[in-house]
Amino acid sequence: MRHLRRLFAVLFLLILLFPAVVSAVDFRIEDALIEASLTEGGLVHVKEEFVYTFNGGFNGITRTIHPGKGTSVDGFKAYEDGRPLSVEQSGETYRVHRQGSDSTVRIKLEYTLHGAVSLYEDGAEFYRSFFDSGNGAGYGNMTIIVHPPAASRRTDALGYGAAEETGTISGDGSARFDLGPVPAGTEADIRTVFDRSLFHGGVTKKGTIRDEVEQDRKELENREGRAKIAVTVLIPAAGLLMLFILVDEWRRSGRLWRKALREAEADKFSVPPESLSMPALIRFTAGPSRSSRLSAGLLDLIRNGYAEQQSDILYAPTGKEPELLHERRLMHLLFDRFGDLDRRFNLEQLELKTRSGDGADEYLAGVKSWERAVKKELKTAPLKKRRLSTILLLLLVIGLLVAACDFTVMLDQDWPYMTAFLMLLSAVAMLVLIRPYTGYGRDIQVRWHLFREVLPRLRPVDWAAFSRTDRIRGLIYAVGCNDPAVPGPDIPEIEPFETRGLRPLISAHSAASLGSGMAVADRNASSSSSGSSGSGGGSGVGGSGGGSGAF
Repeated sequence: MRHLRRLFAVLFLLILLFPAVVSAVDFRIEDALIEASLTEGGLVHVKEEFVYTFNGGFNGITRTIHPGKGTSVDGFKAYEDGRPLSVEQSGETYRVHRQGSDSTVRIKLEYTLHGAVSLYEDGAEFYRSFFDSGNGAGYGNMTIIVHPPAASRRTDALGYGAAEETGTISGDGSARFDLGPVPAGTEADIRTVFDRSLFHGGVTKKGTIRDEVEQDRKELENREGRAKIAVTVLIPAAGLLMLFILVDEWRRSGRLWRKALREAEADKFSVPPESLSMPALIRFTAGPSRSSRLSAGLLDLIRNGYAEQQSDILYAPTGKEPELLHERRLMHLLFDRFGDLDRRFNLEQLELKTRSGDGADEYLAGVKSWERAVKKELKTAPLKKRRLSTILLLLLVIGLLVAACDFTVMLDQDWPYMTAFLMLLSAVAMLVLIRPYTGYGRDIQVRWHLFREVLPRLRPVDWAAFSRTDRIRGLIYAVGCNDPAVPGPDIPEIEPFETRGLRPLISAHSAASLGSGMAVADRNASSSSSGSSGSGGGSGVGGSGGGSGAF
């Protein structure tokens, strides 16, 4: 059922997307020219010319114009070779109808902007974005020209975004911005200031505008200098520090491993001393399958006297209250939720109950709750610890890269910013993830690693040399590892051991049966569980902007 639901979901999405896919128009805009002519009364007559090349059929083009705050658009018209084309308006998007196939067309647009010119004491400003980050189409070559009402003796021209450092002033005071190729989703604002005396009427705002434009110009120049510092100093320095941190952590980890290995090899071989509960220890040192850890968890309950094994498939609680949270949760799962009326847990019954959806969901939920408690024990144990020196160095790296991102975010080239941003994400990930082992944690890992290596070669006589408690802990570890490279030890039946008068029995044979049964239940639960089943947008300066497209 789970796979069928996923298949139906995929098919449903394909059906929804299919009309959009088949209706997509393949086109590119080879050339774009925008001319804005300002009048004495403050109107802006805009003429645009776009050269489209289509591959396949098409019905026309689209032009989205965001007027901006205090600005309006009217008189939108479209032409091809002087012939008017039908225009349909929907909100801020104009659809120009012109059908065809596999051809290149040149479309001219005309419209008027009202309220787009701002008058100041020292000049008249036209500040606009003709396209913005929401534009879904790129331009092969973009040129924007702004004409004053008459010759302007002093013209200021400044570009932002893709228009930065593209402005030039002609002899009559017109401002020209040669942007060249403009990728889709690129922002570009153009800002021009002409002589105030060329404009009549309108409301003059208090203050001046040219000083603000000059300040912006200097800020852009300073940003270029900061971007150079980011590329030549900040990013390389941050990269070297990150490399140093990784190498230093790797070398320190190697030193701790070698130290723990020397100490372990110097001691007589034995089952390592008890440091964690067996389920937590197995997860920390081996991390095998969930079912094998559950088997080891139940055997550990028997070892600690919380449960007893009455046969190869039947287990019962002893009445002794477990100390650890994950021990209590495992007792609740096996004996309360999947036990009989006498709280006895039957392995064969578990296999049957986990074949149904409800039983599978309940089992998996209980197992996940138990696993969270095991992880909690590992988190509270002093196995890993961040070093203060590493934290401080990474905070320094993050500070350098934040500055580098700020210095490079407005560059025309994307790679400096993307490099700094990706490095910043990596540094943050290092700060979160780097938690090196302590000497205590590494010692546990090394000693149990050596035990795992020797485990397949242990003979019954070797097991007999261990204490009874160590033999049982070794058997539980072997069951919990469940590694093909570590076969179950050939141990004769481990004799009963005393736990406050109770005599639970653990044997290699019954432990293997438990591991097999738990694996079947886990597979049943996992397979039966019901729970595992074209136009512009954005905005530019003052809310202006827009984009181009086709349909």
